[in-house]
Amino acid sequence: VMDFLATVPKGRFQLEIGIQSTHQPTLKAINRQDNWEKLAANVKRLLSFGNMHIHVDLIAGLPYEDLPTFAKSFDDVYGLGADMLQLGFLKVLPGTQMRRETEQHDLRYMDEPPYEILATKYMPYEDMLYLKHLDNILDQTANSGGFKYTLRALLRASGMTAFAFYRKLTQWWVKAGFYPQTHNAKGVAAILKQFIEENYVEQQTELLEILRFDVFCEIPQWRPEWLKWQTEAIFELVSAFWRDEEKVRRYIPAYKFSSWRQIHKLYPIELFKADWETGNAEEIFVMLDNSGEQQKLIKLPIEVK
Repeated sequence: VMDFLATVPKGRFQLEIGIQSTHQPTLKAINRQDNWEKLAANVKRLLSFGNMHIHVDLIAGLPYEDLPTFAKSFDDVYGLGADMLQLGFLKVLPGTQMRRETEQHDLRYMDEPPYEILATKYMPYEDMLYLKHLDNILDQTANSGGFKYTLRALLRASGMTAFAFYRKLTQWWVKAGFYPQTHNAKGVAAILKQFIEENYVEQQTELLEILRFDVFCEIPQWRPEWLKWQTEAIFELVSAFWRDEEKVRRYIPAYKFSSWRQIHKLYPIELFKADWETGNAEEIFVMLDNSGEQQKLIKLPIEVK
C-alpha cells in the first residue's frame, strides 16, 4: 500500500488518520492497538512522499486522559508534522461502549445529538472548554496552512513544547478579545503581528520578517504597510534583473516578456532580511513563480544586485 501511495498524482488523495490518543491506558480502554513507533514511522513516510494532504486526529474526553496526558498526546502527534491536526471531542452515542461506561468514567455530555462530551472524571468542564478554545485557534493558525514558517519560528523561539506554546497563544488570543470570532488570513496575520510584538520583544525583527514571508507566499497581492515591504527600495535592482533576459532564463527557462503588470503578478520578487527556515539574519531575494499549477519558490543569489 505504501509503495502504491508513493506513486499517486499530487493532490489526488487526502488521508485522515485517527490517532485519537497516544496514552496507553486510554488506548487500551477504547480497544485500540498501541504501536506508536510504527504509526509514527508510517505517517512520516507518507509525509515524505509530498503528494497527499495528511490529516491526523486527536479526541478529547476519552477515558483516563486528563489535561497533562492529553498534552503529551498533542505533543506526540503535532511533532509528526502533518498538514492538519484536528481536535475532536468524544461523542457518547447510544449503544456504544462509551455510553455503557458512562458511570464508570463519570461522563457528562449533551443530552441531545451529537451527545458531545462536556466533562469526565479525568477532564473537568473548565479544561474541556479550554480545549474548545484551542481547537478554534489551532484551526485559524496551524491548520490553515498559511503561517507554517511563522508558527515554527514562534515555537522555536518560545522554547516550549507544542502544547505549551498553543496554550500560551490561546490564552493571549482569548484575553485580547479575538475569540470566538473567525478571522480571515489577513486578520490572522495582523493578530500574529500583535502577538509577536507583545511576547517576543527581543526576537521580533526576525519573527516579523518570517511572518512577512508567509504573507508574501500565501496572500497574493496583499502588502500591508505594517510589514515593511522592500518593494520600492529594491525597485531598481529588480528592474535591472528583468532587463537581463539571459539571467532571467536561468531561473525561468520558458520566460517571455509580456507586460510589466503580468511580470509583477506572475513573478513577484521581494527581499527578506531573515531566513524563514532558521530565523538567521541574512538578506535573501525571493521570487515566486506563479505561472504553473504549483507555486514555485526561487531564491535569487545576492549578486542580483
